[in-house]
Amino acid sequence: MIGIDDEPLSELELRELEGVLEQHRRKLNRIDPGYGVFMSFCVPRLLATIRQLQRDLGELRNERDAARALLHNLTG
Repeated sequence: MIGIDDEPLSELELRELEGVLEQHRRKLNRIDPGYGVFMSFCVPRLLATIRQLQRDLGELRNERDAARALLHNLTG
């Protein structure tokens, strides 16, 4: 498992996580409706934030790579 912790979750893993969390939300909602409400509002926002951060990271990597290529072309 070395190295897996260094990588962000893939879209497939995020969808699996959503499914697991939804199953738990239903169970927790039966125990205490407060948990279901929390998970209904916070978890989707958390997952959306993760996805946005991953998109931002991808864009930054692309910009970094483009800047390196430009610098390499300028310096020969």
